[in-house]
Amino acid sequence: MPLRREAPGRAARQSLWQILSEDQRHRTIAHLETLTPDKPTGENEISWVAPDGTVRWVSFVNHALFDSQGRVVEYQSVGRDVTDRHERELQLERAVAEKEILLKEIHHRVKNNMAVISSLLSLHEREIEDPATREVFKAMRSRIKTMSLVHEQLYRSETSSTSTSAATSIRWRARSSSRRMTPRAGSSCTGTSRA
Repeated sequence: MPLRREAPGRAARQSLWQILSEDQRHRTIAHLETLTPDKPTGENEISWVAPDGTVRWVSFVNHALFDSQGRVVEYQSVGRDVTDRHERELQLERAVAEKEILLKEIHHRVKNNMAVISSLLSLHEREIEDPATREVFKAMRSRIKTMSLVHEQLYRSETSSTSTSAATSIRWRARSSSRRMTPRAGSSCTGTSRA
């Protein structure tokens, strides 16, 4: 179990379990209880407030050791500081949110402009007596309507794909870039706990 952390520049070791929130403790216990003799290894992430007030995230790989009766003997854990990855995820999520706002604004402007153009064509069409010219205006209004419908469909498909795939792609990209980075000195945590 990830019970200890070692702060850079400190000789003393402090129990990480003591500084976790009640919710984080419950989550960690629930995760450890999923480990079995057939699947003794798993991963979980926890967050804690550092002495300087910043929120730190640590990703743990936990391994449970069992006796011959299938009872837990101890948990062994290795942790890695992934705060930078979480910060990148938040930045990407903000960027996606800004993109959605921009798309919505552009959509409304285009939709309103097309409605205005269609209305102006309709007004002019009423004043035209030549049948052939009126047909030209009707064809233009029909094309404007078609363009408006296509734009609406493109907007809905864009917003739908953004909302469904952005969250997963954000985390995938952040995790991929985080794996290529070397952990900073003092950011790793290890611990062992008897059951």
